[in-house]
Amino acid sequence: MVAYAYRDSSRTDTLQAKDAKHSDKSATFYCPNPDCDAELTICNLGEHAYFSAKPSKPHITYCEHASHANNYHRYDEASFDFEKMLAGLLIPTLGNPPTTQSQSNTARKSSQTTSFSSIRTLRMLYILCKNKQINDEYNGNIIGRMLLDNRSQPIFFKKGVFGNAVIECISWKYDETKHEIWARLQNQSYTFVLKFEHTDLYQNIKQLIQKHAPATYGFKNVQLVIAGTWFKYQNKFNHFETIIASKKQIIAV
Repeated sequence: MVAYAYRDSSRTDTLQAKDAKHSDKSATFYCPNPDCDAELTICNLGEHAYFSAKPSKPHITYCEHASHANNYHRYDEASFDFEKMLAGLLIPTLGNPPTTQSQSNTARKSSQTTSFSSIRTLRMLYILCKNKQINDEYNGNIIGRMLLDNRSQPIFFKKGVFGNAVIECISWKYDETKHEIWARLQNQSYTFVLKFEHTDLYQNIKQLIQKHAPATYGFKNVQLVIAGTWFKYQNKFNHFETIIASKKQIIAV
């Protein structure tokens, strides 16, 4: 289920599914993901309306707007608390490596018939935010203030990222001596430094990134989603840091 889509392939004119009219049912729309070529049509009208991909022009693999991923609507919006959720993700954990894409797909399939309370996982929060526009709200939380990405950075994070936030970024490099992983916003306006409380956790996250890295780029250009409490990094311009204490704080998408 996609909550909004673009009327044009240049992605300049948006339409919320709930605002679609009967005349829109014969129109073709375009996936909000600029890297996805899916063509969409409107299904239903009113509060239960959504966009669905045409079988002839489906979503790309792992597109956050693909129907298999979008069960965020099954969660109880009224019980969602962003600050409490992030606090839960930051509770220190050790042991198993971070969840892989295939493992998370299996978990999603097994939960499709289940009724949920509030969103608790980073992946589902990310899917929710990417399926909504940055000025939309979810139980009073503005989407663009929860997720820092290329859309929200010039509006909600133009002076930097401080405090609790989820960021969408790409991996850049790592420091084996300091046990730090560096990443950048996709438009390279901000740099993020991940510091780790435990060496094992650092190694697990590094292996996760290397597993997803394109062969031609080595460690670089893996798309990551990171939850953390962010601070200025060593007074460097547009550099920010967070402590990674739990494998739940970071996913590769």
